[in-house]
Amino acid sequence: MRRREVLILGASLVGTAAVRRALGQDPGPSPRAAVVIGIDRPGKPGHLPPLTAAASGAKMFGDWLESQGFDVARFTDDKGPIAISSIKKAVSDFASRPNLDQLVIYFSGHGCLVNGQERWLLSGAPEDSGEAINFAASFDRAQRWPITNIVFISDACRSRPGSFTQDLLDGTSIFVVPDEAAVGKAPKIDKFFATGIGQPSLEVPIGENVDKFEGLYTSVFLDAFKTPDADMVVEVEPGVKVVPNRKLEDFLRREVRKRSAILQIDVRQDPQTDVCSSDKTYIGRLAAKSKIAPAQAPKPNLSDVVNMALGEVNLGLGVQRLGKSDKTVNNINAAAAQTGFSRAREVILSVQTTPEEANLPGGFVVVGSAVERVTASQGVRASVAAAEERSRVQVEFDGPAATLAIRFRGGGGTVAVALRDFVGQIVVEEGLVMNVSYDESGNPPSDQVRQLRATVATAAQFGSFRIPGYGEERTTQARNLGNTLRMGKFADPTLGLYAAYAYWEAALADGIQSVAHFMRDDLDVDLFDVSMLSGELSGHEPPPDVFPPCPMLSQGWNLLRVRDVTLPPAFEQSQRYLLPALWTTFAAPGMDLIEQAMKEGGNRKG
Repeated sequence: MRRREVLILGASLVGTAAVRRALGQDPGPSPRAAVVIGIDRPGKPGHLPPLTAAASGAKMFGDWLESQGFDVARFTDDKGPIAISSIKKAVSDFASRPNLDQLVIYFSGHGCLVNGQERWLLSGAPEDSGEAINFAASFDRAQRWPITNIVFISDACRSRPGSFTQDLLDGTSIFVVPDEAAVGKAPKIDKFFATGIGQPSLEVPIGENVDKFEGLYTSVFLDAFKTPDADMVVEVEPGVKVVPNRKLEDFLRREVRKRSAILQIDVRQDPQTDVCSSDKTYIGRLAAKSKIAPAQAPKPNLSDVVNMALGEVNLGLGVQRLGKSDKTVNNINAAAAQTGFSRAREVILSVQTTPEEANLPGGFVVVGSAVERVTASQGVRASVAAAEERSRVQVEFDGPAATLAIRFRGGGGTVAVALRDFVGQIVVEEGLVMNVSYDESGNPPSDQVRQLRATVATAAQFGSFRIPGYGEERTTQARNLGNTLRMGKFADPTLGLYAAYAYWEAALADGIQSVAHFMRDDLDVDLFDVSMLSGELSGHEPPPDVFPPCPMLSQGWNLLRVRDVTLPPAFEQSQRYLLPALWTTFAAPGMDLIEQAMKEGGNRKG
């Protein structure tokens, strides 16, 4: 077994044209294309452990895609280094085809998480921070291309980098901004990750051969078209049987686990799948000699855990795919405990403000770390009463909001937004901000609101807060999410932040605009992340009525460059000191930069 770990980290049924091309009956440009990348040896020799199955896995995957009627551009480093510029050109050439209906991006190699989002390392990384694929940036740009279906497949680790060098990996989008004339309806983007957040992706021996390895996930993915379950197979036209993208999730998760068990691997690898396309969208047909196995009951996964929890606090949210029998509910509850979801949610629920704290006119209660000091934006006065593991920050406002730099014991800290007439709670674990929430001053939240925001925050922490369902079902869920967030007046502004990112994940720009509109009406202020996702900050620094002057959620930092958002200099420089937390958290040097700038007036007034 080897880890792909950085140790320093059908078109809606593309149709007869694709089938005919796969059968050799149509020599014209295919409506299906793929960019296939396999990197065994990124960086300078000795900096990263070499892989043995990334390039070979990419070759195998590329061969299979060609057999399915795809035009394939291949990039493997067995004959020399691979540069990001070559991949960007291939993606642009394919994406610009007028007839393109489906584009697959496959990557196999070393990967890591920076600010909670994937970086896929090419030959020049990590020494050259631009020679890595920034998945979040690529996903964001991909949403602007009028391609019916775009599929990202990653057989790479999603663990935190283990060195300062890789923490600085900015990465680059492999999609460019399309010409204005090319922009059309947003694509349905499907995502297949070999592993869950924080987990490695494995290379395993081929059979009894201890010298030859294969990517476990890539091998299982291809086997889904050789030995599928009966309920995975759809006949799209007489004699043509396919496995739709929607039908792959349970097979991938089950078979990766099963093979890990056979090989006696005690490292968890739980594939993560997010499919937006319809049940007629597919990548591949069944192999000629495929063996169809009996249908198997799906096992609960993290999405099922999240959907059941959401359904329990709001009947309009969550898509139940496994039924509601006692046995199923017990299995989902067991999965919630096994994944750590239950514990993380209980930590958030356990934080409640005292009556005295609930009646503060504005400010924060910080739980889990004492607060050393608070630096406020100009024109705002903030005071802190520190106690062991619980501190109270009180703010006197000149306007609807204020930016605060809150430094914890140990030197690290965060940048937070104090909102007039709201009391915020900041939950810190081991120096990292794991949750932020707000209550209206003097008006404690209902139990339903507490349960809802704890569930949403935990799902976001696990990278699993998404708008579920497909097609019209997904549209209904998006609408229900917007309605739920209101609950009368805006119950908690952080729910709006999570919703905006969920709409972004689902390429639902109208949803982001809706969140921005009602947050502005209810709060009389714009929050940075929502304004950035809505496009209002592109091309300039955030104006004085946007708070704070940087992303509140760590994942937002991945989108600054691709959205052409400029930060004030101190905040731009502090980015290199971000820590791995759901909410923006800086190491001590980053806090030094921010505090100095705020003291010198390099920030807006409250």
